[in-house]
Parts: sequence; C-alpha cells; structure tokens
Amino acid sequence: MAASANQSTYERHAVLRSRGAPPTLTFINGVWSRCFQEPWINQKPHYIKQPQPGEDGWPQGLTCLHVFYDGSLWRISSDDDQSVFAVANTDAEHPNTVSRDDWLLLSASSRMLEAWPDFALACEGPNTEAKPFLLDELGVDFFLRIQLKSRKVIWFTDPISGVVFHSAAKSTSAQGGRMQPGKRYC
Repeated sequence: MAASANQSTYERHAVLRSRGAPPTLTFINGVWSRCFQEPWINQKPHYIKQPQPGEDGWPQGLTCLHVFYDGSLWRISSDDDQSVFAVANTDAEHPNTVSRDDWLLLSASSRMLEAWPDFALACEGPNTEAKPFLLDELGVDFFLRIQLKSRKVIWFTDPISGVVFHSAAKSTSAQGGRMQPGKRYC
C-alpha cells in the first residue's frame, strides 16, 4: 500500500502529526500523509507514514505504517497489518478527532496494549483565512468532538459551498474576515 498523498483532494495546508509515543515507539511519531492509493478504509480516512532521512528507531524491515479505522477500532500498524502498535476504541471519524485518552499503545515490557495519555494525533496548519483547513484534514466530526479553547479560532472551508468560515462565535471587525459571526460545521 505504499503511496503518496493527493495534496489537492485530501490535504492542502495542514499535516497530521503524531506526538508523545514512548521511547520504544518513537517511529510512530511524526508526519502522516493521506494514502493516495486507498484514501478511505471503512469510509474513514487512511494515512500512511514512511521512514524519513535521519529518522531513527524504525524496526528492521518495517517500511511503512498506516493509521486506519478497521470497522471497530482505529489502528496504527505495519503496512501488512501483521504488527499493531496502537489502537483506539472509538467511532471518531478521523484520527485527529480521536481523544488522547482513547489511545492504547504497545508496551515494550508487557507486550500488551496500554494507556499512554501523552500520545495524540493532531492536525496542524497555518489556520488562516487565506489558508484554511479542509474538513478532510480536521475530520467531519471535529466541531462535535474537540473542545476548542475559548479564544481558539479555526478557519475552514465548507465542503459543500467552498466558502471559508471561522469558528468564532463573535465577529471582530479588527481581524479581516472575522467581520461576520463564525460557523461550526455539524
């Protein structure tokens, strides 16, 4: 399944980044790309991660990881799905909307899946009116699952109309496009 991301369709200005894995699983930390060959598995986004130059810690023979929804769990596993490194038991629509409390990671000592609250996958990007997120980057359930900080504003493109909106409840005439009240995609 090794593939590259289709920047124009599923990714534009943002990246999906994982952080906080234990030292034995540092290879699952980093930037993930949307799988071009198989962008959806079970109607949810499918991402891949391949070793980058200078990136240490990858097990011998492992050339690609993927994060996908298997129908009941989000999984981070080897490309052949023979080795599972993390799971999350949730019906979240996107890895970005999986709560960090839901992830269980493979423990080096017990070889069991254990809670690791430092680990999370998050969508990062410019988050500006000129470079808004796509809902494919955030997750269609983002505004239902993610508790935004009171002053955190998310710029996004409505997938139906193509119009750029911000998520703030109030407008501020001092900040460009925030002259209008915001919108949350639900």
